[in-house]
Amino acid sequence: MAMAPVEVALRFDETRVGPGIVLSLKEDDLILLGHPQHRPLSVMVDGTPIVRAAVGVQGERLACVV
Repeated sequence: MAMAPVEVALRFDETRVGPGIVLSLKEDDLILLGHPQHRPLSVMVDGTPIVRAAVGVQGERLACVV
């Protein structure tokens, strides 16, 4: 069981985007997330929240600090 694959994801607060914005999106457009920078993220395993994590960086990559 220790080697069984599981889906791991980070969950941000919900960001609502209207259909007008979605339909006008072009390649390289950005949607700003409504998740405050100071609020922790939820680490989800197979859809179940298991721990909270802070936003972080590893070199030039975004990361989470558990």
